[in-house]
Amino acid sequence: MLSKNKWLLKDFDEYAAEEISKALKIKYPTASLLCARGYSDAESAAHFLKKDCAVLYDPYLLKDMDKGVLRILSAIDNCEKITVYGDYDVDGITSVCNLYKYIKSIGGDVDYYIPNRGNEGYGLNTDAVMRLIENGTRLIITVDTGITAVDEVKFASQYGVDTVITDHHECSEVLPSAVAVIDPKRRDSEYPFKELAGVGVVFKIICACEQYLTTGKTYTDPDDMELNISAIIDVCKSYADLTAIGTIADVMPLADENRLIVSYGLDRLSLSKNTGLNALMAASGADTGMKKVTSSVISFTLAPRINAAGRMGSADIAVKLLLTENKEEAEEIAEILCQSNVQRQSEELHIMQEAEEIIRSENLDKNEKILVLHHDGWHHGVIGIVASKLTEKYNLPCILISFEDGVSEGKGSGRSIDGFNLHTALSECSDSLERFGGHALAAGLTCSKEKLPEFRKKLQEYAKNNISEEDTVKKIEIDFEFREEDATLELAEELSRLEPYGASNPSPLFLMRDCAVTAVNSTATNKHSRITLERYGEQYRCMIFGKAPDELGFAEGDTTDIVFNLGVNEFRGTRSRQMIIRDIDFSRALCEDITSQYMLSEDIADKRIFPENKYIPDKADCTAVFRYLKDLSQLGNNRLLISTAVRKLRLEYVKILLIIKIFKDMGFIDCSYNSPIELSFDLIPQKEKKPLENNELFKWLSEMCTYSV
Repeated sequence: MLSKNKWLLKDFDEYAAEEISKALKIKYPTASLLCARGYSDAESAAHFLKKDCAVLYDPYLLKDMDKGVLRILSAIDNCEKITVYGDYDVDGITSVCNLYKYIKSIGGDVDYYIPNRGNEGYGLNTDAVMRLIENGTRLIITVDTGITAVDEVKFASQYGVDTVITDHHECSEVLPSAVAVIDPKRRDSEYPFKELAGVGVVFKIICACEQYLTTGKTYTDPDDMELNISAIIDVCKSYADLTAIGTIADVMPLADENRLIVSYGLDRLSLSKNTGLNALMAASGADTGMKKVTSSVISFTLAPRINAAGRMGSADIAVKLLLTENKEEAEEIAEILCQSNVQRQSEELHIMQEAEEIIRSENLDKNEKILVLHHDGWHHGVIGIVASKLTEKYNLPCILISFEDGVSEGKGSGRSIDGFNLHTALSECSDSLERFGGHALAAGLTCSKEKLPEFRKKLQEYAKNNISEEDTVKKIEIDFEFREEDATLELAEELSRLEPYGASNPSPLFLMRDCAVTAVNSTATNKHSRITLERYGEQYRCMIFGKAPDELGFAEGDTTDIVFNLGVNEFRGTRSRQMIIRDIDFSRALCEDITSQYMLSEDIADKRIFPENKYIPDKADCTAVFRYLKDLSQLGNNRLLISTAVRKLRLEYVKILLIIKIFKDMGFIDCSYNSPIELSFDLIPQKEKKPLENNELFKWLSEMCTYSV
């Protein structure tokens, strides 16, 4: 786990932070975080902390909102059948549920439709529209989709069926000829905030409908302010919980209006009357009683289970869960979704293992600037997640393509790194693709097997010319470097005022240097590690998730620098400081010492200086090092951390490096240094014994032993 990342410490106005700290009576680290995030005076910082609800914008500022509201309410008055048409991800599912429930609550004849990811793909399609028409639908309302459905909307209108588009994705120059097109990203939009989720747009539509039903006006009249505020409060009570889930799951910026909606939604989650949601929280272990649900619980517990329905089968079952009022049915569906998530995780692990084997066998992470992998039978609903994880691990753009038996065209999903626009890259290779779409950091594509080699070659050539070595180094932005007195429970509690965390308002990352490792222990499952550090006489108990102790690359006695999140842990009524390590490296002082010893070993090996006796290896030392390498290799570990070997073998650092040099010269091992403290190695089978005395370096060192003091 020792860091190969570049740590960047954020700048902030220290004077402004001091002033904010004094004015708001908050701790200096909290004030510095506010400054770094753009709240550089006491007034803006206080506004951010208070989450002032006055910033909820007038829903009628959204273009076509008046037209959409009148058409929806007209359909209800005239008993026309309405279909809410959504997407199969969490944003789409929560959008469908909220609008369906609202229309139902005011007397509408409404159903919903979500296309199947595998058979139909994303968005409106004419076959589905035809089925809806045949079933009597007279008004289609899209949610979280539809902004590019020019042909499909035209097709529906030919049969006398109207469409209201509600979406939040980027718009093309030509909009669908719908009754209303409600999207904050419309080029002619004057809406103050462009980053609503699909479910956020639905939330605003419900607010607008409620205002109209309360005041009879398709605009916000200042004279009706009290009535409008009352209407919006009622909407929040009933719909903010699912709005928060969809917004967080879709990784929308938790700033401005989203921050307010999500904050209220998270407050409502612990009090939610949604039978299905409560069942899912209980089944997934997210039911925290009186404890507030956080954005992390949604991101890592609730959202993956809701998403699993659309990834592994049909999203309809997730909609049924969130709409049902039957407790037994809710519990049954919640259990199914949890099982689907386990299946998704299993499929994900399987694909990940196969993908990594391809990468290892072909040395793709060393030889290519973009990973393009294909396989027969990879699950289409999961390859995007795996592509994201591979991009995270290797810090290279990654595209996974899956081919089904007997089908010549494969579906692919890609993720990218900062600085490399994946959509632009695919555009450069478009003549080798059947279809593609997406944006800078994520894209989908369809490619034939016949054109796959050509596509890979073109894309890799483009990546080679457009991705630098610097681009492939992951950068971690650190908010604040802790002083001796900063890491306290009081600060951890105060930081909660910055929540909810998410896109544009991430959980703060802190840096603490020169931490001595005093204990390293495994958890019960051996999947995670508990680390005890000591600094200035104080002990810090930390967690590292996803890494067992033998995978960490450091051990007791090392001095490290850590990047971590600070939070509050509650256990049996006791609150304590919680530190979760996100990245770790040897301390600068230790690295400087190790580097100097590495340089010393090089000087000795090149006979530029005479060695001290303590650095000169004998046969017993060489045997001990070789056995250690052999033991590592038999465990499947071909990475040697020399600081660990120093402690385990009780040999000098320089001595071990000289022995490695001897072994390499004699052909016992093939190795390369990843850094002065780490090398990768392979043992080379030997057909006959080779005496150490035959090695020039070993022989010279042995002779020097006679003369060294």
